[in-house]
Amino acid sequence: MNSDLRVKEIEINFEPCTARTPLKFGAVVMDQVTFCRIRATVENRAGAVADGWGGIFLADFWSWPTPELPHDAKEACMKHVVQRVADQVLAYPHFAHPVDLFWELEPELDALNQETCALLDERLRQPLLGALVCASPIDAAIHDAFGNVNGIDSYRGYGPEFMGDLSRYLGPRYRGKYVSQYLRDAYLPEVPVFHLVGGLDKLTAAEKDDSDPRAWTSGSPATGSFASRSSCAAPTWTGTPSAPWPSSASGKRSWPSAARRSCTSPPTPTSSATAPTIWWRCAAGSRPPRRNVSTGSSTSSSPPTGTWRPIRTTCASCRGSSR
Repeated sequence: MNSDLRVKEIEINFEPCTARTPLKFGAVVMDQVTFCRIRATVENRAGAVADGWGGIFLADFWSWPTPELPHDAKEACMKHVVQRVADQVLAYPHFAHPVDLFWELEPELDALNQETCALLDERLRQPLLGALVCASPIDAAIHDAFGNVNGIDSYRGYGPEFMGDLSRYLGPRYRGKYVSQYLRDAYLPEVPVFHLVGGLDKLTAAEKDDSDPRAWTSGSPATGSFASRSSCAAPTWTGTPSAPWPSSASGKRSWPSAARRSCTSPPTPTSSATAPTIWWRCAAGSRPPRRNVSTGSSTSSSPPTGTWRPIRTTCASCRGSSR
């Protein structure tokens, strides 16, 4: 199908984030975690090119709950697995629907995961759940790019005009049935909303004090002016971006998650040690050192595999040009 795509580039951005209030989720407390943001550039058979975006917190706290291993070691392993999955996707030579792309590559994920962990530390044995977390923002970015490159809402891309039926994945009982048959044709005018209450959260007004964060009573995500649980520890974008921010496949403007996580006042820029780092991958190119996009300085560490190209992108911290 002309809508099938091939991934040309994957940009990996790791943003260190600090919780405004610690979240106790199950048996663990999360107060600092890395947000992995992915930009995928794809091309369809018709020659059109577009970007897509995806992201997730690399929360080893619940996806890899091994208390005898330090958080830093597990998080470092997860970052490398993200990089290896990016290499794997870029090496896939065929045009395909995003569902078929990951259907072909997922059987190799656990072996790739264990190999990557063993290269870093023989004690590290990340469960498959953790590896799926690492792969998920890449998968999401490709699905978003699929909608953008074909000029459709991504959720419109799961019918017979864009992909095969479900029998390939679920067996002959599902011949002639498609993912689209199990999705609503339109968005609901209202959806239920739930609020996660952590085990350490204060539940009554009597428990509150001056140290507690205060929510904004006005403003919108577009201005970065409302509060949520977590905020980026690195320099955070606030206000109107200096360059147009990409729209989602549904046509709605996608504001940076840094804005949605902004504090009640703009955070003070921190040292370069905590500034976001972009690792840019492509199907072919040179391999320079890893670079910090906020300072332009090089660092000595780099992932064990993959091809690289010099960074030419939008700064993850200020949304201004980093060329």
